[in-house]
Amino acid sequence: MSTSKHIGLQIDNEISGIAAHQTLLVKGSSMARERLDNLIQAGFMIETIFVYAQLIEHLMKFVIDGYVARRRILKLLRVEDIFEDEKLILKDEETLGQLVGIFARLRCDRILIKNINKFNGIRREAVHHMFDGTKELKVFEAEVTVYLAGSEFNSIIEGITAEQMKLIQDIKKIVEIAGERSATN
Repeated sequence: MSTSKHIGLQIDNEISGIAAHQTLLVKGSSMARERLDNLIQAGFMIETIFVYAQLIEHLMKFVIDGYVARRRILKLLRVEDIFEDEKLILKDEETLGQLVGIFARLRCDRILIKNINKFNGIRREAVHHMFDGTKELKVFEAEVTVYLAGSEFNSIIEGITAEQMKLIQDIKKIVEIAGERSATN
């Protein structure tokens, strides 16, 4: 098998992996949203924050994993990666705040990053201070209820999804340009 054919197969494998992972994420997100709707309808606002935190974290990791795949594709094509110096290898221990930092370094949408940071502040308050007596539970639940109904919160999932789509389009464009270059050589 020729080197170019081997590289083409590796690139196809990376793209197939991204597509398969995205399909699973859509299915998982759909299941999570149904459960989240049930939590909200039942008035379990703080619990909703916990579940949303997991969903947001998972979606963010998918985008970052996509940048790792993008990096491998660029390396195969011998094309410079503008994010080459960025740490993109994820560990299971990465906090939501650390993931936001990676998103910022990847030049993701600044409003999305601001909204995730705000969400993360509320999540941290729920996780670390809900039961320590520093905040009245009913007051905190009321604040969370107002936050969950707001547009900042509702734009997070859509914003992460937009980053996923932007990344996938970028990878397709890179592969397309590389194909055009090899056709002219």
